[in-house]
Amino acid sequence: MNWYSISLVVAGFLSSFYLYYRIPLLKLKTPTQKIPKISIIIPCRNEELSIGLLLNDLFNQSMPIHEIIVVDDGSTDQTGEIIDQFNVKKITVTEKNKEYVGKSWAIETGSFAATGELLLFLDADVRLSKDALMSLVALYEENHHIITVLPYHETKKHYEQFSIPFNLISIAANHTSTLFPKSIGCFGPCILIERKIYEDIGRHHDIRKSIIEDISLGILLHQKGYAFDGYSGNKIISYRMYPEDYKSLYYGWTKNIAFGALSIPILLGLTVFLFVSSILATMLELTLNFITFNLVNVIIYSAFYLIWMVRLYYISHQIGKFKLWPFLLLPITFGHFLFVFVVSFIKKIFKLSVKWKGRSIRA
Repeated sequence: MNWYSISLVVAGFLSSFYLYYRIPLLKLKTPTQKIPKISIIIPCRNEELSIGLLLNDLFNQSMPIHEIIVVDDGSTDQTGEIIDQFNVKKITVTEKNKEYVGKSWAIETGSFAATGELLLFLDADVRLSKDALMSLVALYEENHHIITVLPYHETKKHYEQFSIPFNLISIAANHTSTLFPKSIGCFGPCILIERKIYEDIGRHHDIRKSIIEDISLGILLHQKGYAFDGYSGNKIISYRMYPEDYKSLYYGWTKNIAFGALSIPILLGLTVFLFVSSILATMLELTLNFITFNLVNVIIYSAFYLIWMVRLYYISHQIGKFKLWPFLLLPITFGHFLFVFVVSFIKKIFKLSVKWKGRSIRA
């Protein structure tokens, strides 16, 4: 019996209770004070499948919205035409500032046109329940902290299930759900911030070269002494990340995962590494002992496998809508994660470009 391997599996399993001690879920709330003017800024590029749905949600909110600003960042599909169907302020970016990576330039461009007291940055694939904005403003009202939300992940197609490990690690590695939570970075799909704070930190200028601008924005806010609170969307705020095809999912996570992993503190990073290693070790030991017909070890690691299935299924369903088969087939689910992470890590180390929304982005 390999006690080193068993110790690793047990330690990693126990670490999951530290990493996912409490996932802070967004709750429906009602503001008790005067609602401030809120400017909603939506950067989008090639979002013809999503932008119309979000704008419909915004026009059906239970609270008034001061203005909606949509920044069309050089879309080559029908995104621009769909935006034109709504009564919003549309800004078309024809020439992107080459110093800015990703969507930072579009966000900053939209912010210059905003006149509200609060700015709400939303990704185009976000969906909002009718009381979502009211709940965000009520949360802000409690302590005037910046609010950032990782939307509840809706899925429909089989390939979208591969996002499970990435979602799990994103919320844990951001220190949002740990025993002593203090979010490291923001969640890019939804950020509510005072305009004067955003202007004080220099908007996105200081993080203009970052591929993971949301993590970098959080780090910048910490450096400037501003507090922010992270939440999981709890179906009040949701999104469907990669509705197009598997290729978009692969490129999206390749762009984010290793770049984000190298931004977290060492101790937290080691804890996340232990968590993932425990899952991988369980699958590896079960396979090896099955091949060598070691019945005792097969029983032991089968029990570990079952325990991990139940644990991961429970955690995942707090942050997204996922099917049962990815948990039954953990080697495939986490094998895919490991492959994408290695590719992303290589691109990060050797400063290779990554593809996103028809553009090549270099770190």
